[in-house]
Amino acid sequence: MAAKLSIAVLCCWLGVMQNAQAWWSGGHVTVARAAARALREEVPAFFRESGETLGHFSVDPDLWKHRETPHLYDREWPEHYIDYELLEGLSLPPLRWQFIALCAEHRKNPRDIGLLPYSVVEETERLAYAFAEHRRWPDHPLIRQKCLVYGGFLSHYTADLAQPLHVTIHWDGRTTVGAQSPRTGIHNRMDALIEATRIGAAELTDGLEPVVFDDLFASIMRQVFASRRAIDTVYALEADLPVLRDGGAGIDPNWQPSRRMREFALDCTRAATSLTASCWLTAWVKSAKIAPPPWSQGENASHRSAGRPDARPWVGLVIAGLLIAALVHRLGKRKASTR
Repeated sequence: MAAKLSIAVLCCWLGVMQNAQAWWSGGHVTVARAAARALREEVPAFFRESGETLGHFSVDPDLWKHRETPHLYDREWPEHYIDYELLEGLSLPPLRWQFIALCAEHRKNPRDIGLLPYSVVEETERLAYAFAEHRRWPDHPLIRQKCLVYGGFLSHYTADLAQPLHVTIHWDGRTTVGAQSPRTGIHNRMDALIEATRIGAAELTDGLEPVVFDDLFASIMRQVFASRRAIDTVYALEADLPVLRDGGAGIDPNWQPSRRMREFALDCTRAATSLTASCWLTAWVKSAKIAPPPWSQGENASHRSAGRPDARPWVGLVIAGLLIAALVHRLGKRKASTR
């Protein structure tokens, strides 16, 4: 009985883990590195040359889905998927709270449907604001670091959007609306695909041209639909997906991709790379229209970052001293004239 219970617990744990990731961490790093390499020169060099750093931060959103941080876990989980079928013909509005209101109106749970498109557009605008600060204070090291942090987070969600099993109720086996996923393990095998095929950066960036999205939300939804068109292909190639070992945590070293599987892996990874680079480029272009206020963190911190004390309090004291001295002098003259 104890042995059976242990096996049951292990199976439940593996079932959770299979949905705990998007692309494996190495896949996210690969996409971020390639996207940085694909950027046009108008994007600042410090950003284009920081593929390793962007790749490091791209893994973080999956790390936040940890049961020892239950509040963060609860908030973060729906940011990684959109089970589009649950909308049942409804169109996604462009703003998060409009979507939540729509769900309330139709008695749907937004957590069940997921929020991935909003994660992408909001992180793009967060990066745009950081880029706007960089435009105003181009030599500020902390603002540069902020751009890389936000850019890495954005890269995670854009890559998730290019994983076909993140935009469907069939995320881990075929199911129906209202039914639970059968948890067949196909999701984890698909997530391992980028790492398993070891696609090189040159293959991902050859001929790839990032674009600026005039309508950011509409462009993100086009990628949702593009990813959904690949769902059937994932299931058609299920037998060819990477073979896993160590309870689904590792890739069988003897596994080799078929030609068709490698082509499909390249298509998915290039889609993720293109979307990531395009969102980064869009954020940079959008940042030109944003004017950070003069009291923002960038201006206040610029003195400290240069190792100089903030002179403004001393300026005030000097001015006050001069005014007092002038007043004393004037009073002295008036007193002398009355003698």
